[in-house]
Amino acid sequence: MMQAMAFCGALAVFLPFVISAVAGKFGKAVSERFLERPTELPAEVGEGPLTAALLRAWATGNKTAAHARGYARCVMPLDLLYLVSLGLFLGLAASYLAGLVSWPGGIASRPDWLWWILPVVYIAFDFAEDSLIVVLLSWPSNITDGSLKLLSVLRFVKIASVGAAMGVAVLLGLLSFI
Repeated sequence: MMQAMAFCGALAVFLPFVISAVAGKFGKAVSERFLERPTELPAEVGEGPLTAALLRAWATGNKTAAHARGYARCVMPLDLLYLVSLGLFLGLAASYLAGLVSWPGGIASRPDWLWWILPVVYIAFDFAEDSLIVVLLSWPSNITDGSLKLLSVLRFVKIASVGAAMGVAVLLGLLSFI
């Protein structure tokens, strides 16, 4: 388990550098990965909040359609590798660290599947988010207000679950020293 945890952790640290380098080749909007992060809309896409019309225009525009294709075809596959490595690392780390906790009593005896709930939720929602991004950017006619709302919900749950999974791993790590 330690080898797998170390490998997944190293991959989760390394991949953001690779993803940034690849995303940077497809313009500022893709380098900011604006569809995956709740940030201000890049000027390349438009002004104001993200709307279906703005995203559709960006995904089909003469100057930006190649950027959208690069986001879908090059960045998203790397992000899939990242989400799997990070999710596996968080699950393996929590399971391993829980076994080292002696206080409070009972943590070490909890079933391993308990420590995998948050990492699996993260993997599932990030995978769904990435899949939706690929569909929307590959077939822009699917970009609707509803699909953007769904993307927003997927992003929210992804961020909340990975944050909670990281918090659990840190807490178990700290408890393992007691």
